Amino acid sequence: MRKPEVRREILDRGGSGGDCMDMGSDKKEYYAVQELYQENVFVAHNICPSHMHRMPALHFHDGYEIFLSLCDGCVYVVEEEIYSLNRGGLIMVNDRELHRTYAPSQGIYERCIVSFVPDFISNLGMEEELFEGFLNRPAGKPRCICLTEEQIQELLQVIGLLQRYIEEQRPGGEMLRKLALSQVVVLCNGYLKGEAGSAQQMIVSRRLQPAFAYIREHIGEIIRLDDLAEHLFLSKAQLIRLFKAETGMTPNEYITLFRIMKSREYLTEGNSLLKVCELVGYADESHFIRTFKKIMGITPKQYGKLRRH
Repeated sequence: MRKPEVRREILDRGGSGGDCMDMGSDKKEYYAVQELYQENVFVAHNICPSHMHRMPALHFHDGYEIFLSLCDGCVYVVEEEIYSLNRGGLIMVNDRELHRTYAPSQGIYERCIVSFVPDFISNLGMEEELFEGFLNRPAGKPRCICLTEEQIQELLQVIGLLQRYIEEQRPGGEMLRKLALSQVVVLCNGYLKGEAGSAQQMIVSRRLQPAFAYIREHIGEIIRLDDLAEHLFLSKAQLIRLFKAETGMTPNEYITLFRIMKSREYLTEGNSLLKVCELVGYADESHFIRTFKKIMGITPKQYGKLRRH
């Protein structure tokens, strides 16, 4: 079989594709991956030495992500779910799921990532079936499986075709990109639904589950650390240490990131700025605008126009 032509990037500082980040003092405090602002689909085949991969905290994408591990020993975290992945580990996350990855303890960290805006292919029909693997997973069922080598090559072949259509300027290029992306998604849904490979073990970190649920339930309100700590029967200092250990950020940083992530839905629906602020717990519009731009890279107004067009 001909080797799939997926673009590779040898990374000297951790990478692109939104999966390597540095949260040093001279960088942004929180992260939202913005590769989908200009294009509706993004593909990257990233390779870097394990010690150079840095993703200290949870982040989210402004679209859906398909992550395929091409090495052994990496870890993928989706909030309280933790997956240990070997070569062929396939995982699908939507745009409302905070996640992070850890590189193997040594050697080379290699992975293939496909990110896309769901609206780009939703008009092709069968939207519910198309996005089943991202939105309609049965409760308690692992979202990740390990593909066979034959399945890995099958998927990389189609991803390579998608990458070629992204890079080429040709008549009918957008439709070709849509069809190739749809094929990638359908293949992944089939792997996950049929569990043709072996299911990957899921470890659930239960220590922060009540905190995540509390934040979701009270996202439109003021959330005080004292109340959150009391809800978990912890001191405030214990709560902060636990959040840093589990998510890479403080409780307040996590709450802020979750508020902004949630606000995108309301902006896309066309709600007024005042209404959005009310729904995600901001009393001050100016504060919300500054925070949104800091995380998303564009203003709420710009984002609303971008996603409603």
